[in-house]
Amino acid sequence: MLRLLAAAALVYAGSLAYVHSRVMRPGLGAQRPARYNVSLVIPAFNEEKYIGRLLESAAGQTEPFAEIIIANSGTDRTEAIALEAGAIVVPCESGNIAAARNAAAGAAQGEILVFCDADMYLSPHLLEECVDALEEGYACAVPHTIFYDSVFWNCLSWGARMLRDLAHQHGTLGIVAVWREVFEEVGGYDINCNPMALTMCREDQDFGHRVEEIYGANVIKQMPYLAATSARRFKTSGVVGLQHFDETPRRYLDAGRM
Repeated sequence: MLRLLAAAALVYAGSLAYVHSRVMRPGLGAQRPARYNVSLVIPAFNEEKYIGRLLESAAGQTEPFAEIIIANSGTDRTEAIALEAGAIVVPCESGNIAAARNAAAGAAQGEILVFCDADMYLSPHLLEECVDALEEGYACAVPHTIFYDSVFWNCLSWGARMLRDLAHQHGTLGIVAVWREVFEEVGGYDINCNPMALTMCREDQDFGHRVEEIYGANVIKQMPYLAATSARRFKTSGVVGLQHFDETPRRYLDAGRM
């Protein structure tokens, strides 16, 4: 029994270590020409602690982004950091992440939109593999994520992620690549579906549900682990966060962070 448990622990830790090393390796920059104009779309609220890491990883993609659009509703140095990195910053009202995503998308020119949260890190091959999936005929491509700043929460949540993968309990999450025409056809993100409001509606998941309603089942491609995010919402919520896996609790906004 002890040998069995030891073997299971080794597989558990080894699989997590492999995924973490694959996602977090540094990017070398463009190694192939862009096939499409792709816009990276980011909602941000006081993200000066995290936005630089995301922008650095965006610049290291093997297939380049055409532009980076940030919808900023905060008052810290997020805008200054973004502008220094060459991003375009548009203003938006705070407290509604769906409206922020739409505001950034409205300023974007890309044929493909890649939405992600401001506290993420993108694997160097993320854009290239997402474009591959969209070229296969999918409406959306959804990279899976791990944590980059907490060994504890990575280890604690890895089992839940493995079970979710085995059960195919997926949809669209905080990071998604989508054809612009698909985004416009479904009407963008529903501003009435606001995870910061009392309803706790998941605007990211709601988006995928509406894509499937229009385009049918099996139009959302589930991608490998190609991104990482901070564990800040889990550090804020504790184990309660595991009850709402990959969710942004309303209390997170109450703490002054989106």
